[in-house]
Amino acid sequence: MKVIRWGIVGCGLISGDFVKALKTVLDEGHEISAVAARDTDRAREFADLHGIAKSFGSYEELAADAEIDVVYIGTVASCHYAQCKLFMSQGKHVLCEKPMGMNADQVRALVKYAATKKVFLMEAMWARFNPVYLELQQQIAEGVIGDVVHVSSTFGFDLSSVESVSTRRAGGGSLIHGGIYNVHLALTAFGSRFPEKILSTGNLNSEGMDTDDCTILGFPGGKTASWATNCSVELPNEAFVVGTKGIIKIEAPFCSTTKLVSPKGEFITRVPEELEFVLPNSYILRYEAIHVGDCIRQGKLESERMSWKDSVVMHEIMDTIRREIGVNFDQEHRLVAAAARDAGRAKEFAEKFGFAKSYGSYEEMAQDPEIEVVYIGTLCRDHVAHSKLFMDHGKNVLCEKPLSVNVEEVRALTEYAKEKNLFLMEFHMFGRQAMWARINPVYIKMREEIDKGTIGEVLHVNNLFGYDQKFRDWMYRKDQNGGGLLDMGVYNAHLATMVFWRERPVDIVTTGFLNDDGVDTSTTTTLVYSGGRTAVSVTSIDVFLPNQAVIVGTKGSMILRSPFWTSPELVTPTETFKFPEPGLATNFPRSYFLRNEAIEVRKCLKAGLKQSPRMTWEDSILMHDILTQVRRKNGVIYEQDLKYQ
Repeated sequence: MKVIRWGIVGCGLISGDFVKALKTVLDEGHEISAVAARDTDRAREFADLHGIAKSFGSYEELAADAEIDVVYIGTVASCHYAQCKLFMSQGKHVLCEKPMGMNADQVRALVKYAATKKVFLMEAMWARFNPVYLELQQQIAEGVIGDVVHVSSTFGFDLSSVESVSTRRAGGGSLIHGGIYNVHLALTAFGSRFPEKILSTGNLNSEGMDTDDCTILGFPGGKTASWATNCSVELPNEAFVVGTKGIIKIEAPFCSTTKLVSPKGEFITRVPEELEFVLPNSYILRYEAIHVGDCIRQGKLESERMSWKDSVVMHEIMDTIRREIGVNFDQEHRLVAAAARDAGRAKEFAEKFGFAKSYGSYEEMAQDPEIEVVYIGTLCRDHVAHSKLFMDHGKNVLCEKPLSVNVEEVRALTEYAKEKNLFLMEFHMFGRQAMWARINPVYIKMREEIDKGTIGEVLHVNNLFGYDQKFRDWMYRKDQNGGGLLDMGVYNAHLATMVFWRERPVDIVTTGFLNDDGVDTSTTTTLVYSGGRTAVSVTSIDVFLPNQAVIVGTKGSMILRSPFWTSPELVTPTETFKFPEPGLATNFPRSYFLRNEAIEVRKCLKAGLKQSPRMTWEDSILMHDILTQVRRKNGVIYEQDLKYQ
């Protein structure tokens, strides 16, 4: 029998338990040859503790060792993708601790790479090799409990002090570390297929990592799986598989259980009491090591028991759940560079927020080949010039609202993006059921309530947006394209076009007050739609207004509490919906949800889209047509308007 020579990557608790379990199968054709860590002393200490012949102070050294057949990767989750590629690039087979990647894209890429390199790759989901789970699958196949209709499970331990679970840097979160067992159980019971429906809610810590989730999966035929995951408190940690003829109970901890109870009676797998492990029942890790060895000897690239498809589907489900509860891993976005007209200011900003590079001019950043997309957050007077600059250098653009100061320039800019074949989107804090609105839960709920007729036919929208902006000098200056309409009234117009979905008003009635420089400090506007429907808005840069919105229908009203553009609460005739956010320190209210625009941009770029279907170029043109008319009716004329007069 060919001896399988193992290398151990990482010296943490799970690696220690894996080595102890692996030692129980050394006489079955396995050998522990070497261990590696980033710290030479730590690697040597681990090797001495476990009787391993060689230790390395870098993973690259272990990858280059010709006497290693396969590695077990037991490092923090955020490192798994890069380390899998490193070892596969050197011809090593890989058993990677779950999660194999931080998202489904990374898992797909690893699978493709393994196939290219012709090496074995498997995600270390040890439950799949637990004799209890093999018995579970056998009893389901035999129909012991009839047709499986529901799976219920809980996974919860106080892991709040564990850095690998709680921090963004390490790729933390309760779902990807504990909830993955809930996902795995559901797929074990129903097969590796993506569910028809996923509903999830959860809470995030100060770093934006999920501390808990409650999730329901809906499968064809009305079959369901439900679970709770928590990394702050201990839960029962039991699981139940419910069928039409009975129930199978998987005893705690269900992820590494030694016992199930079914209509056939009890099934128990023995774990030697004399062996000491850190994690419960880690002796069971031996079974996946045996399986990996068998696969390698047979020349297989993937396991039939824990296939590449199993991993991809599992991660696709977790990706969806994370989007539902608002978790975004750094692996999906990278902060490459920041630019400003002042090199010192750009450097300070980059250091504060973790950008790799900084530039003292926008022209320099436009030439950076590592950048795929830019966010433009300069003054609106520069938006057109800056958007064109970056598109001239092949960069996709997310531009802060307003995209420009008038509708003519907005049309021209969208044509420019079309000509350059690049993505362009206007950035809005709430957007038109797009950006914050389509992705911000409060606006999703608002549209749902309108669409299902909670308030009947919508007849009227009323909103007010006012803050004392005297600390922002540029807002009172015409040469800076100041005024309330472009900076704040954009939200009023956007809400109206969102409620009266992409409909153009038949008339616009407006009045306002201009300062001595000719910019609007306050406006009151009525948008008149067909059938006598109206939207009334007030903007002011001199006084604080209530900043809430009321949507009136034939059966009642809905209220978006202040600040309506990123409201924490939606009040309907039947229910009040609250939308809390993590306690992150931001400059503007509830800016945490700006993250969703970045997620939307990434989604569009991956799909090869040049505009977002949720915030289209026509959406921007309609909104700016309304704003341009209102502004010109009030006598606010900017330099950019003169050539269109």
